[in-house]
Amino acid sequence: MTELTSHLRMILGIFSRYIPDVVTICLGQNDGIQDSVIFCKAYVSFLSQLRNHYPKTEIVCLSSPMGNADLTTVLKKYITAVVAELNRIGDKQIHAFFFSRSYNNGCDTHPDLEEHKLISGRAGIVSRKINGMVI
Repeated sequence: MTELTSHLRMILGIFSRYIPDVVTICLGQNDGIQDSVIFCKAYVSFLSQLRNHYPKTEIVCLSSPMGNADLTTVLKKYITAVVAELNRIGDKQIHAFFFSRSYNNGCDTHPDLEEHKLISGRAGIVSRKINGMVI
């Protein structure tokens, strides 16, 4: 128990020592299609907790880069609703980004190395646009 407590203290200490410009969140792939109310409520709660640690950080909610057509359609709806709700209550630093295709040419339908490069490139473009950098 002492080991766990010290590990938690270390993790929580990271929030105070490092403040990122942008945080990307990609939830839903392993969960599959869920009840929209439960999923969105939990997502809003999670983002609110994250916001407490990073009050000035831009947050981008990503669709799954591995999602099939059905999951991607559902995640777009859920993420759009979550971001709209948080924007509505005043948090304008939360954004959505949806991948335009599925990246799953690697093992067990995961992205391969080249697809990881494409995914990180897309995330980098989004980050730079949010921060007003020239691309």
